[in-house]
Amino acid sequence: MGNRYWNISLDNQSVKQLCMADNKVKKLALIIGDYYVPTYNDKFEALIRYIVGQMLSNKVANNIWENVKQQLSGVITQKTISELSDPELRALGLSMRKVGYIRDLCNRIKSNDLDLEQLEELNNNQIIKKLTRVKGIGVWTAEMFLIFTLYRQDVIPLDDVSLQRCVSWLYAENNLSSKELLKQKGSVWSPNSSIACLYLWEAVNREYVDNYLSIEDVKK
Repeated sequence: MGNRYWNISLDNQSVKQLCMADNKVKKLALIIGDYYVPTYNDKFEALIRYIVGQMLSNKVANNIWENVKQQLSGVITQKTISELSDPELRALGLSMRKVGYIRDLCNRIKSNDLDLEQLEELNNNQIIKKLTRVKGIGVWTAEMFLIFTLYRQDVIPLDDVSLQRCVSWLYAENNLSSKELLKQKGSVWSPNSSIACLYLWEAVNREYVDNYLSIEDVKK
């Protein structure tokens, strides 16, 4: 996975549009500068990766994911995953519950209940509805799929804890709850909400939210 990427650049027309709509995001964009965010082209592999990583630290999730890739020699498809027994999947570090989630995903694809290639033709809400029928795939996971696999530009995961933390930090003077604030800002950021979220996540990754009281204190 990872042969596409978000090009987050101030020269990008969508970024310019976003910065014109929101001065706080503009300040954040100027501080962060240009950077790239990998996206994941293989839809099935992406969903398996999201299931593997649920409720785990990045370190543990990455270790299990490496085990899966090694076991399957890097060829992660519905067929190769289905050929592994439950004990084999468990030996890679997967919980029995996640094994069940993976089985459900594979069975739905095999029975044509879920056509991953058809998803490109659907709108965001339709995709979320289809994906959340799979055991273990909730709205948040479906939203990550929209942003990092389908490259959808106007997605805002309202229940994402990191986004909630950053939006409260960025707009500290606002009295709304973090989730309500995210929802409100989503209408300002549209149709570029995904890009705004990428900036907010990057602010968390760079520890601006932990180390500075406000955006005004951050030095480029």
